[in-house]
Amino acid sequence: MNAGRVVLYVGADEERAASLRGESDDATVVERVATVAEATERLDDVVSVVSEATLADGTGLDLCRTIRTRYDDVAFVLVPETGSDEGARRAVSAGVDEYVPAGTIDGPADLWSVVLDAIERACDEQRRYRKLVEQTTDAIAIVDPDTTIRYVSPGIEEILGYPPAELVGRRGTEIVHPEYREQVLERLAASLADPEESIGLVYRAEHADGGYRWLETRGRSYLDDPAIAGTVVSIRDVTERRERKRELELYENMLNTVPDCVYAVDEDGNFLAANETALETVGAPESDVIGSHASICMTEHDIERGRDLIRDLLESDAEKAIYEMDLHPIEGEPIPAENHVALLTDEDGRFRGSVGVLRDVSDRLERERRLTVLNRALRHDLRNSMHVVMANAELIRHSVSDPAAQAKLDTIVERAEQIDSLSEKAREIEQTLGHRERTRRSIDLAALLSDQIERFRTAHPEATVEADLPDHAWVAATGLIDTAVENLIENSIQHTDEPRVRVSLAVEDDTVTVSVADDGPGIPEKERRVVGKGSETPLDHASGLGLWLVTWITRDSGGEVAFETSEDGGSLVRIRLDRANPRVDGDGGPASADEASE
Repeated sequence: MNAGRVVLYVGADEERAASLRGESDDATVVERVATVAEATERLDDVVSVVSEATLADGTGLDLCRTIRTRYDDVAFVLVPETGSDEGARRAVSAGVDEYVPAGTIDGPADLWSVVLDAIERACDEQRRYRKLVEQTTDAIAIVDPDTTIRYVSPGIEEILGYPPAELVGRRGTEIVHPEYREQVLERLAASLADPEESIGLVYRAEHADGGYRWLETRGRSYLDDPAIAGTVVSIRDVTERRERKRELELYENMLNTVPDCVYAVDEDGNFLAANETALETVGAPESDVIGSHASICMTEHDIERGRDLIRDLLESDAEKAIYEMDLHPIEGEPIPAENHVALLTDEDGRFRGSVGVLRDVSDRLERERRLTVLNRALRHDLRNSMHVVMANAELIRHSVSDPAAQAKLDTIVERAEQIDSLSEKAREIEQTLGHRERTRRSIDLAALLSDQIERFRTAHPEATVEADLPDHAWVAATGLIDTAVENLIENSIQHTDEPRVRVSLAVEDDTVTVSVADDGPGIPEKERRVVGKGSETPLDHASGLGLWLVTWITRDSGGEVAFETSEDGGSLVRIRLDRANPRVDGDGGPASADEASE
C-alpha cells in the first residue's frame, strides 16, 4: 500500500479503532469518525471503510450505499455487534465487501487481516478494470457536459494518432469534422437530457496526420453518478468497414447496370445473390430467388452439366469456363444462354460455390441458324455447279487437240477442283464447330500428339514426321484442341511434295507451346496476316480455312497462335496454351489423352 492511504473507522468504539491503528504499518493511516456525515466528507483518499452497523446519524448500510454512488473501489467492511443471515443478505445487497460480526473476531490482527483482504480484492478489481480499458481496441472516454474530454484510454492513439494527454482537456467537438459537429452535439444533448437515451453515432474525426477517419461512438450519460458526472462513450474506427460498404454499394450499382444476368450460388446450388437483370429475367422477386435452389430456373440436365464443369475447374488451374444452357423463367419460353462460370472461394481458398454471368444468345443462335441454311444451300449449289463444270471440261478435252485449248481446259478443271475442295473443307469445319465446347479441362498434350503422329506416319508413309515430345505436357484446353493440332500437321503434309514435318513441345512454368514446322512453300503472308488479325477477309484456298479453324479452337482454349517461317523456309506455327495440373481418375492415376479430350 502507498503512504498516505487511509483506512477510515466509522463508529463510537475508540478502542477498536486504536487496535486497528496498532496493527497498521507506516504505509497506512487509520482514522476514526463517529457519524455518516463525517465519513461522507472524509472519503477522498480513503481505501477502506470499517463501519459499525449502528451510527449516531444513520446506519453502516446507509453509509455504504452513499459511498457506492461515488466510489466503486473503496473496500467496505461492516462490523455489526451481532450477526444474522438476513443482516448478511442486506449487507451484500448494499455493496458491503466483508460482513464480520464482532463476536466472530478473535482479535485486532484478525480484523486487520479482513481489512487487508478487502483492500487487495478492491485493488485487483480496479487493476483488472484498468487493464481491460487499456487493452481494448476501442477507446473509452469520459466527456463533460460541455464536451471537454476528461479521460480517454490509450486506445485512442491507435485510432486517431493522438496520445491521450494531448486530448484530455480539449473539447471533443474540436476534432469532429465540421460537417458532423451539429449532429454530435444534438445526440450528446439528448443523452444529457435523458440518461436512458443512449448515443449511437457514425461520423468523421480528425487524425493526427491531418486526414480524417470514420468513427463509431456509442455510450450514455451518468450525471447522477458523482464518480463520473459526465458521458461515457466507446470509440471505434470503422473507416475500413465504411470503405467496404461504399465498395459494395459501387459493385452492386455496377452489377445492376449490366444487361446480362449475374448470380452467385453456394456449394449446394442455392442462390446467394442475383442482380436486377437476373431477377427480371427469371420473373421473381429477390425474396423468392435468394435461398432457392437453381432448379427454379434450370433443368436438371443443365444443372448436372454445371456440376461437371465446376468439378473440372476444381481439378485444374483454370479460373473460369463457359457452357451453353437454357434459362427457364417462371413464365414464358426458355431462353438460350451462354453461362460464364467462375469458382467462389473463401479467404483460405476453400470452395464455397460459384458465380456466373448468363448472356442471352437468342439473336446469335438465330443468326447462326440462318447462316447455316445459307451456307448449306450455297455449298450444295456450288458443288453441283463445279461438278457440271468439271464434267463438261473433261468432255471438251476429248474433242479438241489444240494445245492452247487443252491448257485452258486444265486451268478450268484445276480451279473447279479447288472450289470443290474449299466447299468440302467448309463442310468439315461446320461439323466440327457444331460441337463447339468452350469448357477448358486438363489434357495431356504430349500423349495426344504422340498418338496423332503415329497415325500420320501410318497414313502417309511418304512423309517424314519427326517428334520431340516430353513424357507428359498437361494443358488447359477444350476437347477440340486435338483437331487444331491435327489440322496443322495435315496442312504441312498435304502442301509439300516430299513432306518433312517436325513437331515439338516446350513446357515452361505457366505455359506449354506446341510447334509444327515443315520445309514446304510456307503460308502466304496475306493469309498469316489476315488470320492473325481475325479479320473476316475471303481466303482463296482451303488451307486458309484450316488456319481459321486452328485459330478459333486455340482462342476458345484460352491460347494464342503465332505464324512464322521455319529455318528451312517453310511454315512454322506455334500454339501456346496455359499449363494445367494432371487429371486424376478414380484409381488415382493420370487420365488418358483420349479421356481428357472427350
